[in-house]
This record gives sequence, structure tokens and C-alpha cells, in this order.
Amino acid sequence: MNGLTRVLIVDESKSSRETLSSVLSAHCEQIIEAAGIAEAQQVVEQTGGLSLVLCEAVLNDGDAGDLLMAIATLTGTKPPVVVVSGRASEDEAKRMQELGAIAYLAKPISFIDLSRALKRSRQKLPEVALRVHRRPLGTALVLDAASGGDRRREVASHVLWDIHDISATGAFLETRGPVQCGRELRLGIVLDGQMLRIQARVIRLQEPAWDHVAGVGVAFLEFADGARAELEKYIARSARS
Repeated sequence: MNGLTRVLIVDESKSSRETLSSVLSAHCEQIIEAAGIAEAQQVVEQTGGLSLVLCEAVLNDGDAGDLLMAIATLTGTKPPVVVVSGRASEDEAKRMQELGAIAYLAKPISFIDLSRALKRSRQKLPEVALRVHRRPLGTALVLDAASGGDRRREVASHVLWDIHDISATGAFLETRGPVQCGRELRLGIVLDGQMLRIQARVIRLQEPAWDHVAGVGVAFLEFADGARAELEKYIARSARS
């Protein structure tokens, strides 16, 4: 999320504004806070060069749609708006998209999703698909792990990691505790209640930061019978949602 100058946070909760402000302040020049829609509209009209508006979906004096409609009437450059909701719904997400929001995120905010939404908006894609982001997507159970050249196995079935991204060739897993790059893992990938057994290798380590969790990127090596087909079905369903 580099390149932010002024960020407007719109939330009637002072503690929520302060929390977001404390996280974002190190990554932009100025944080502006507003407790309602009317106050936010004044800030947008009077403050130039807003890099981002983070707006709670529903406030005491209106909702994010009111702010989006006000921004739509402005001349000149319009700031990107991300709508945040504690009670996310697909219908509301669709309405906010139609009114011009670049993203609709469910609380608690995933800052990596926020970064991706900003990146998409800067690329000026013709259509931005909004969805209620689910974090995590599923879990990864480490059934056992290969260690050493003799391929000895160490049972580690108590290890459970969250899946944050997945494709047909690999995944990003939020890990707890040290993991070595190059290590092979025999995973039980649990998606929508179904376990897929997959052999994988750790190919990337990621240290924790304000906008992402600590974890590992893994490449899939071998699939148990039927696991590849079920994973491809899951990815196809997710692409349509």
C-alpha cells in the first residue's frame, strides 16, 4: 500500500477509527477521521488529494451508499472508496459496487485484501468484481512431514494452518512456528468440509507485516486419488462466487 498520501476513515466508533489510524499512519502522510456521512462529505468536498476513503457500511446518519453518491457528483479526481461491514451481505456488496466502491470487505479487515483492491483500482480495470472476502478459505492439516535424505517421517497431525490463497498448483498458508524452505509436507487440505490429501514443498517464507500474516507458500507436488479434480472444482466454484 505504498504511495498513500491522505486517507479518510469514516466510522462512528472512535475506537475503530483510532485502531485503523494507528495501523495506517506509518504508511501515509495524513489520516483524517469522520464520525458520520455528513462530516465525511464535507471532508471529501474540502480536502483534495485523498488517496483512499475507508467507510463503515452503516452509520447513524446514513450509509456508505450516500457518501458514494455524493462523491459521484464531484468534478475532478474522485477518491477510491472501500466499504467495510461487520454484517456483510452479497446484496449490499453488489449495491455498493454499482455506486462505485472499489471493494467491500468484511470485518475484521484483511489488509492484504485492502492492498489488492487499491492495486486493482490503480490498474483501471474495466470491471472490478466485489465479493465478501472469507478469511481463511480453509485449513491445512499437516499429516506428516518428510525430513532428511532418508525420507523418514515424523507424525505431526496436531499441526493446523489456515489457508489464505489457493490455486491448482499451490497455496499460501498462515503458519505458526518456524518452517524451513524446501521442506516437504504431506497436507490434508480442508475446503468446504472436504479433505484433499496433497504432497507439497515449501518454496517461500513470508515474515509478518502490518498488511499480511506470517506464512509459507507451498507448491503442490502429488495429489491423492481424486484430490486434483476436487480442488479444480472448488476453484471453479470460487471464481463464480
